[in-house]
Amino acid sequence: MAQGRDMSTPDLIRIVGKRADVPQKVTGEVIKELQKLWVEELSEGNTVTITGIGNISIGERAARVGRNPHTGAKIKIKARKSLKFKGFPSLKRLINGE
Repeated sequence: MAQGRDMSTPDLIRIVGKRADVPQKVTGEVIKELQKLWVEELSEGNTVTITGIGNISIGERAARVGRNPHTGAKIKIKARKSLKFKGFPSLKRLINGE
């Protein structure tokens, strides 16, 4: 199985700028504004929909009891929020070469 590729914000700016033939400074401003917009929307409890790709939303994880893998001792895990991504069928078909 292929490993994922780490992509930092500067990598994303460079790649998108090159593919779109747009100066990196402009591309960087756009990408950073997108990041801010998504964080604002998610922090307000909204779902971010990226047409053709999927939905990003915030999920709630309940508090639970887990186990320390080294000692086997029970530990309390606090409730927390987590990101959820649900890919659209069109993205799934693309990934599967359909």
